[in-house]
Amino acid sequence: MVFLPSDVLLLIFDYVTVKTDLTAICEVSKGYHELALPLLCREVCLTVWILQLPKLKRFLQWNSAGTNAHLRHTRSLIIERSAPPSEPRLEPTQQLVPDDLNEEEHYKYYDEVARLLFETLMIFPENCLHTFE
Repeated sequence: MVFLPSDVLLLIFDYVTVKTDLTAICEVSKGYHELALPLLCREVCLTVWILQLPKLKRFLQWNSAGTNAHLRHTRSLIIERSAPPSEPRLEPTQQLVPDDLNEEEHYKYYDEVARLLFETLMIFPENCLHTFE
């Protein structure tokens, strides 16, 4: 087996843009894990709409369990407010909150979103984010 220097591997890994592929690289060996992990964690994208709140809660639980050390590699945090369409179509995308909620449920939902987003921002190390969308 031919071994490549770390700087060459980093250049190769930088061309890998699919998260599942980077995850697979991290699972090859401890050395690959150390090299690929910063690339895997450099961008975090969170979707904040009513059906995705359980995923946001899991993200916070995952980080509160001690895995937030990886967030020191994060340089970009993206928070999306609506669900992307499953396929191209002319209809508008799914809304942040469904229309059938009453006013009290709207306020409750927005309070929950604000609380979760605040908790999310607090777990990132100071001065690690370069972009925030």
